[in-house]
Amino acid sequence: MGETQRGPLSIYISFVIAFTTIQGNTHQHIVDPCTSSETRELPFLRQRVVGYELADGEKPICDHYFYKGWYKMYDNVIASTDGKCGSDINWYRKDALPEKIGKESNMNYCLNIGNGECGLEETGKVMKCSDEKYVFKLLPLPGCSQAYCIEKLNNTNGTTTDDTAPDISQVLPHIEANVVLVLGSNELQFYCDFQPPKNTNYFYTVEWGISSGVSWTDSLFESNAVQFINLSDFRNKTRLTETTLKVKNFGRLGIHIACLVRAMKNVLGLPSKGRPSAPKFCGIEIVNKSTLRLKDTEIGQFEIRLTIPFGCQKWERNGCSLDVTMFVPENQNSNCRPSGLSQASQIDRIDNRCGIKIKNDEIGKSKTIQVEADLGQNREKKDWNFRVILATTKDYKAHPFFQNYVLDMVKVDVLVDMTRVKGKCHSNNDPHMVSFDRVGNIGKFENQNNGIFILYRNSNQKVQVQVQTSPCYKHNSDIWCNCGVAVSAGRDVFIMSSCGANSGKWRQEFRCKDQVLSNSIKTDKAKQKFVIFLPTGTEVLITLSGHYFQPFLNVQVTPSLADWNKTDGLCGLFNGNANDDRQKRPGSTKNDINLSWSVGPIESLFDQRNDKYLKKWSSERFLCNCTVEWAPVGGASGPQNFVQCSAHKSKARKCKDRIFEEEYNERCSFARKKRNVHGHYVQRDVDKHFTTSTKFVSKLLNTFRLSQRHKRDVTNINYTEASARQACLKTINTTAFQMCSSVPTVDVNKYVEDCTLDALSTNSMEWTASHLDAMKGECVQEVKVNQPLTAEDLKSFKPDPINSNMTTLMPSSTLQTTLSPVFTSDFLSNLEDVTCLNDCTQNGICEKGLCVCNDGFSGADCSVDSSKPPIMTGIPDDGECDLQYRECLTTSVYGINLVQSETLSCHIKPFQINTDSVMETENTSYKNKGTLQTFMEVSCPLEKRREKRADDTKTNDYMAKGYTVSVSNDGKAFSEEDVIVIYDSECVNCTKDNDKIVCVQRPGYCTKHGQCYRFGDKYDCYVCTGGIDGQFSWVPGKECPIAVPPPPQSKKLWVIAAVICPSFVVIVGVILGCIYKSKRTLAKRKTRVMDSLSSSKATINHE
Repeated sequence: MGETQRGPLSIYISFVIAFTTIQGNTHQHIVDPCTSSETRELPFLRQRVVGYELADGEKPICDHYFYKGWYKMYDNVIASTDGKCGSDINWYRKDALPEKIGKESNMNYCLNIGNGECGLEETGKVMKCSDEKYVFKLLPLPGCSQAYCIEKLNNTNGTTTDDTAPDISQVLPHIEANVVLVLGSNELQFYCDFQPPKNTNYFYTVEWGISSGVSWTDSLFESNAVQFINLSDFRNKTRLTETTLKVKNFGRLGIHIACLVRAMKNVLGLPSKGRPSAPKFCGIEIVNKSTLRLKDTEIGQFEIRLTIPFGCQKWERNGCSLDVTMFVPENQNSNCRPSGLSQASQIDRIDNRCGIKIKNDEIGKSKTIQVEADLGQNREKKDWNFRVILATTKDYKAHPFFQNYVLDMVKVDVLVDMTRVKGKCHSNNDPHMVSFDRVGNIGKFENQNNGIFILYRNSNQKVQVQVQTSPCYKHNSDIWCNCGVAVSAGRDVFIMSSCGANSGKWRQEFRCKDQVLSNSIKTDKAKQKFVIFLPTGTEVLITLSGHYFQPFLNVQVTPSLADWNKTDGLCGLFNGNANDDRQKRPGSTKNDINLSWSVGPIESLFDQRNDKYLKKWSSERFLCNCTVEWAPVGGASGPQNFVQCSAHKSKARKCKDRIFEEEYNERCSFARKKRNVHGHYVQRDVDKHFTTSTKFVSKLLNTFRLSQRHKRDVTNINYTEASARQACLKTINTTAFQMCSSVPTVDVNKYVEDCTLDALSTNSMEWTASHLDAMKGECVQEVKVNQPLTAEDLKSFKPDPINSNMTTLMPSSTLQTTLSPVFTSDFLSNLEDVTCLNDCTQNGICEKGLCVCNDGFSGADCSVDSSKPPIMTGIPDDGECDLQYRECLTTSVYGINLVQSETLSCHIKPFQINTDSVMETENTSYKNKGTLQTFMEVSCPLEKRREKRADDTKTNDYMAKGYTVSVSNDGKAFSEEDVIVIYDSECVNCTKDNDKIVCVQRPGYCTKHGQCYRFGDKYDCYVCTGGIDGQFSWVPGKECPIAVPPPPQSKKLWVIAAVICPSFVVIVGVILGCIYKSKRTLAKRKTRVMDSLSSSKATINHE
């Protein structure tokens, strides 16, 4: 180890670095180079000796990067002959050495080009210090690989008196470290210390390198040959500094360094075999390498230890400390398993309060960190693992070399007792309720009440599910169904509702201020099932059901271990005891248990105004977290050494599922706003409607309703309990029902009982299909989550090969317990082939839970006739879109028989509302790709048209615009059209009634191309102005070259004539008046002249 030749160039660069600070020092007084500490030792003396031959792979010496200055070389001098040494091109001196001690003389140096000729000459200096020592003032040479060669002062032929290598086999080097103040900053320095053999005067070189523990991987630098005069002097001449590490691209902690010592009897002697030190870890190491395995109820611990010192601020005379805290990745990948985080040092991090405080005098002292497995985890793995990652503070100004240092990862395996997670709570219509711990009829009940109820709540974890009910059967007003559900985690709220004003249509709302649910909602391709993975590991399954005119939904809550003994609501206390599930809400004055869980005015999650009462989710991004606050440590606040880690988060479950494979985050509202194209602040990244109200009246809807009623069995039969049960079994007893009967965690009888109750209430089998589909969904999910660990799962338990110091454990195969033989991949595959929605309505075949429809049919259950267009039921918000609140680039369209397909299309035709409130249809139309939101709603993008600047000679101005929209499943057969009008309510008010749109400009405003202008605003050279009546219009400004009317706001020619004709008459009248007046004046003048002449003539005759 360590015997490989090191390159002179790389070694010399390190030598240059060591003297960087010395280079900067200048002195005004004369310095004796013989005694000055600024006189450097000439490096690579052995390779410079005339006659030295480079070994294979050895790099030649390069003095191109030389510092100008004085150099000493013991009893050697610059060569006087042109013999070559360990360089490609050599330089030698032309002049003789001076004889007088202490006198500085000129010295000429020559570039050898052969035949005794000089290619170049340089002039330097030389001084004789003693009879056995000279120093030379050398200049950097003009290129590589050029170098000065040397010879022995008293043996110019280059031979040595003793060419044997010394024996230093007893030397045992070891590495020490210290922090030194250099130019006002803390610098970490390493020393290769050893005890030299007694009665020797050897020269030593110290080589530094990066070690893997077995061999060297990189060389850092090699010192010059120096004598061991004393420890301090030897350290100063052979030390490794953090500056050198940075230059060599190893400017970080977490590395192993080693040193190698060689000895020579003189500076040109044969070196001994290298004596290596043990590798030294530089940083904070994980002490205990043993397995860290936890049960879900245990607390484990691991230790860390600082191996090198760090510096303090100048004023911290009593010592300082360094915080080592949890490394929390800020951007986890889209994989739904816990991230491996092997590239942790490349991931952005956020602050965390878990960790430890290390004092600067605690070098080598072990510090303990406790770890607990958070019970909030998913149900898909019997055991799981996570990695604890620690890092120093991001900004440690006292010694920046120690900041943002990521320690080795600690991997922890957790064994989870899943036997406690058995029950599920559900509210299936009309709502039949089952609590978490239900046993037989204990924990089973009905909720035929109107209102909003807390179904499930874990107050410790700030998660909650509420359901809202409404009448759902016109023949019996006592039957209530779930019309809405609201799920919250922190301040994130997801809502699906068809209640109240939304009747007949699904309203979706997703408010995610904390963004803890932003990637935790999945939906099936048909947009009829939504699954929400709460950060506690709890799963909420929402199934949209019912027919198109009275939609309702089923809700199922599957608890996690984090819910144990911590839940309440209609689902009850999850503790394995069915007898305490039906408890009144504490503090409620209502006697009915169900009604006691109805929410108050400020508790409803359906009302956005109540979001201010929700508590922030404090650890939404944390794989590991501290449940305790910062507390005093040694008189100052510091991190806590108790870490709680969870397998879940939204990233902690298997997501590659053909049923629930699509993310649901398009409608996430962050309550942040940005300017729209009109300069107004609107909701950022969310362009959605506010109500489901529509004003569209379909001409096809009644025909469709009649056809659907004809298909359903609405015949009233007076069922008895026995006959109702028999009728339900006849419908439900399918292959899927029989297979699910063998799944031990699925109670198929409860679905038969629910079906029987509905039959008795409605005297029909109208609700049977919804119970059958609910059973299928639960059954498939149970078999999936109880699958044994796959080979891919097992790989996640292997240690990271990059990090050999990771604490880890491979779980044994005995941990893969199986609850039942039905929990196999073969059984799951067969089950999925018989559990499609509505059994594909006999118009297709079921494959892996998805319908493959026959030709001519489409939809999630193959119930849609592909040759027929969807039935339009309208555009929400009554077909009006206000630019004050939305960007209006997208609109939802409600319809019937909407299908998820590649050809789902929206046909768009733009129009404008001119200043006379007249609709002007453009001669263009286009198709945009639609996105299915639910099986009753499609999202259509509206073309973002860039309006041209108005031309004064044209009259295409408008105060509002809009689009007619129709939808198609195949891109060919389109539905009826509905209209959406887009306007800015600051200056325009628009209303829509069917296809008739009326827009009115508000007083005090002018409009131009849909934008609002106030008094004094300009458009080109026109100015917005008006009278006392508040009616504003455009008038020409001073900049207008011709006094022409303002941009016309009408196309009617009589208005133009009414303005021009009177003006023309006035002008003609003025001209005629002027002519008449002129002629009259001339006539009067002529009369006066004639009178004057007559008078003159009479005077003459008189005389």
